[in-house]
Amino acid sequence: MKIKNVIFLILFIIVLLLVSGCTQTVLGNKPGLATDLPPTPLTTVTTVTLPPTTVPPLTPGGTCRQGLTWCNGHCSDLSVAIGDCGACGTTCPSGQSCVIGQCCKTGQALCNGLCSDVTTDGKNCGYCGNVCPAGSLCSNAKCLNMSIICPSGQTECSDERCYDLTSDNMNCGYCGNVCPAYSGCTHSVCVAMEGENIPDIVINMPV
Repeated sequence: MKIKNVIFLILFIIVLLLVSGCTQTVLGNKPGLATDLPPTPLTTVTTVTLPPTTVPPLTPGGTCRQGLTWCNGHCSDLSVAIGDCGACGTTCPSGQSCVIGQCCKTGQALCNGLCSDVTTDGKNCGYCGNVCPAGSLCSNAKCLNMSIICPSGQTECSDERCYDLTSDNMNCGYCGNVCPAYSGCTHSVCVAMEGENIPDIVINMPV
């Protein structure tokens, strides 16, 4: 009985040693825990400085869109502004308009730097630079052939025909002046028809 006990004791010790060696091997090769990992470095935040917004330079006192000029608290077009004609503060006299930066009588055009009435100017008839040929004149912006001789009391108009401006309903008092309906040309003036003188149908045609 003693021998069996000794053998059993020896086997128990061997098993104990084997179990102890396996446990050490497992513990020695155990995977690292999350707490054993090296700390992750923090990401450095970079501050970006944006360049300042570019602001267009201001004209003295304000900003005007292209083509306009700052004049005494307002934007002005110096080519047509009656109060700032050609330059700030230059005011055109009464009855004149600002034409391409120059004061001219209302209705005139600026031709080669000079104010011109293109309705009568033989050198600028109808438009700048249109010169009427010799023997003609400019009337109502059209060059008229003066070789046409009208009867006494009649006047040549832009269609190069002769009319009596004292009684013609289509050219009453001057060429191109058409009398309105229910009126007639009397002594170069359009006179309204009254009473029995009003026709049923009024047709303004040259007489």
